Amino acid sequence: MVIGIIGAMDLEISGYLGEIKLIKKIAYANLIFYVGKINSKKVVIVKSGAGKVNSALCAQILIDKFCVSAIIFTGVAGALNKSLNVFDVVVLSDCIQHDIDATALGFEIGEIPFSKMKTIPSSKALSKLALTSAKDQNLKVILGKGLTGDQFISSEEKNNYLREKFGGDCVDMESAAVAYVCFVNKIPFVIIRTISDGANSSAKISFNVFFAQAAEHSKNIVLKMLEKM
Repeated sequence: MVIGIIGAMDLEISGYLGEIKLIKKIAYANLIFYVGKINSKKVVIVKSGAGKVNSALCAQILIDKFCVSAIIFTGVAGALNKSLNVFDVVVLSDCIQHDIDATALGFEIGEIPFSKMKTIPSSKALSKLALTSAKDQNLKVILGKGLTGDQFISSEEKNNYLREKFGGDCVDMESAAVAYVCFVNKIPFVIIRTISDGANSSAKISFNVFFAQAAEHSKNIVLKMLEKM
């Protein structure tokens, strides 16, 4: 069993690089894949870069070139659910691309045109493992809906729209793209997001202050998951 671990930015994977027993590094498609073991589990760790295109590309390479058995996306997100605070954790039950809009062609907003797909569910088994691993570390964690778009959300107006339109708990720039790639390839996946900001007018400041520690929480959950697998 080989587990693919993706983070969008350096700080979202750097913690794993201190834990991995590295076997080799492979450069491919402008990405660097770290192949090795953590807690005796075979892993491939990679920084995808931000956004849907980068993360989808990364996930497909993990599946095609490294033959991963499952994918874990680890990182931070902005809060939409008003009960969530910085450092709370959302394990995504499902996710949707909030910025797909082909309503002019008769599709629902968020629906992938001509695919009959809108909401993509994660692996129930991996989600349950992530939830218990977060609780083991006394972190506040919920199973929730994630929204994804190629936008950093930093206004109350947009935040309110996304929450009311889609019922989302958090918002990011990669999750639904990774979910779609895993879904069509029949690869189980889970996405773990620690809240770094409120996806509102103070999001930029909050993100810069809390990003590193929020990413650390996500990493610790994944390490605990690898212990249990």
